[in-house]
Amino acid sequence: MTAFLLPGLPGWAQDETLTVYIAEKIITMDPGLPEATAVAVKDGRIAAVGELEDLQGLIDRFPHVVDRTFENKILVPGLIASHEHPILAANTITNRPLVAYYSTPNPFGTEIAGVASKEEALDRLRDAVADDPGSTETIFTWGYDSIAMGGHLDKSDLDAISTTRPIIIWDASVHFAYANTPYLEQIGVTAADAERIPGIELGPDGQPNGQFLAVDAAVFALVPEIEKATADMAPAIEQVIALNRQAGITTTTELAYGTVNPEFEQQFFNSYFNAPETPLRIVIVADASTFTRLHGEGAVEAVSKLADDNTDKVIFSGIKFFADDAFLGLAMALREPGYFDPALRAIWNTQPVDMADAMRPWWEAGYRIHIHSNGDASQDAVIDALAELQEIKPRFDHRFVFEHFGLSSLDQIRKMKALGAVASVNPSYVYLRGELNAEYIGTNRAAQAARLGTLVANGVPATIHSDLPVAPAEPLSLMWMAVNRFGQSGEVLAPAERVSAEQALRMVTIDAAYVLEMDDRIGSIEPGKHADFAVLEENPLEVAPETIRDIEIWGTVFAGVKYPAPPKDR
Repeated sequence: MTAFLLPGLPGWAQDETLTVYIAEKIITMDPGLPEATAVAVKDGRIAAVGELEDLQGLIDRFPHVVDRTFENKILVPGLIASHEHPILAANTITNRPLVAYYSTPNPFGTEIAGVASKEEALDRLRDAVADDPGSTETIFTWGYDSIAMGGHLDKSDLDAISTTRPIIIWDASVHFAYANTPYLEQIGVTAADAERIPGIELGPDGQPNGQFLAVDAAVFALVPEIEKATADMAPAIEQVIALNRQAGITTTTELAYGTVNPEFEQQFFNSYFNAPETPLRIVIVADASTFTRLHGEGAVEAVSKLADDNTDKVIFSGIKFFADDAFLGLAMALREPGYFDPALRAIWNTQPVDMADAMRPWWEAGYRIHIHSNGDASQDAVIDALAELQEIKPRFDHRFVFEHFGLSSLDQIRKMKALGAVASVNPSYVYLRGELNAEYIGTNRAAQAARLGTLVANGVPATIHSDLPVAPAEPLSLMWMAVNRFGQSGEVLAPAERVSAEQALRMVTIDAAYVLEMDDRIGSIEPGKHADFAVLEENPLEVAPETIRDIEIWGTVFAGVKYPAPPKDR
């Protein structure tokens, strides 16, 4: 069986060369033709898929090349990173000294070792100050993990490192930040700021204590330093793009556009991702809070205008909200019995009573809404808001997206199905946090995070993501997590929530494309779609499940052109 795109349609020029790639196997993710060994590409799009002999009648009508580079390799649709933050990643993984608990990938060398405790993190900062004792340059770093390392930092911890050199630390969830006194003075934060921005914490003296414990508070603290860092973004974004390419990704995302500086970000994405040498597409979702603050009642119109400049590679689409807060920092909103540690508390970025009203203008304008929602109490609030929106204006095929979807229950998933919602899930919440969180929320709740099995069983479309820089941008590793559900000890956590390799592959290809409303263009190897493929050395549907993440990636084909993965030892 063969699938064809007929010549004569717009974009077909008779003098253009047609390239036919031969592979050991092509996993198409098209249920009508799930496997093939040949794919014909023309003008950046797929012309036909099937067996070479079946394609012969078509390819003989054009100048053509039969390319056997992949005859011993596996082609799958280009992998999709459905929730990333390239600018944030460029401002974190390239900063030094890193103080992350887990090791951090390095695209051009060995990974950067993590630190095991609060004291080890502070030691790295002491070493950085000692290495350059006369410097007054801000130390801007990332990765501190309050749950794994034994509690939050504050200005007293960081003043013990330096009372002259500003220090600002972005936490592993990218929702919190910590600063010393020189940095607080540098940005001019006051107690009055704490009254208007939730999450700017005050000490016993009534003054800012160096903790910024919510999204808006962290953005307030970090943006001045991020804006300085963006002046020379090229080396950093080169690393982020390389990480994606090494992972077989051909479409990435930005899920909080505008939080740093909308004008700069638009120039940045157009410059890097529209460049012919960048073999990546990017779907960009604007941050509702930012555009509402900047444009008021004109926010919807302002975001709509962004799409006027869409290309095949840079696509503005959708709007983003935040319900509760971080899973990593355990600031998500929980149903009873809540947290077992009384020091932990839920943080609401949007109060439940305000959610439907905040989303209503975007819903009525037909937007695909993404909402960060981690705890099960947050899922309740978001479900209620979506139900209210459906009452106000019923919509079909709206693809309302629950982002991260940390903790949930069967009743919530059934309601999501009834309301037409979809989920974008972070499976690293199991592998990296499942055992770590047990003492704070209980073994069963911690183990049952990221309930992909229940989503699949109830027919809720789902994708899996890394939330780069929160976890590495490695779709095969995400598949491995979803299929095996190992904790750090190697124990399988909530085995009933495992999914098959085929289901997991869908979650980083065609189902990811569906969630992003891109399934008419990417996500499967079908005629008419972009010729974007990931090139693997082994078949992820046939190897032992525990070895999926070990499959070597040759590189990608992007718009029909071969791109070997950037070497790590350059």
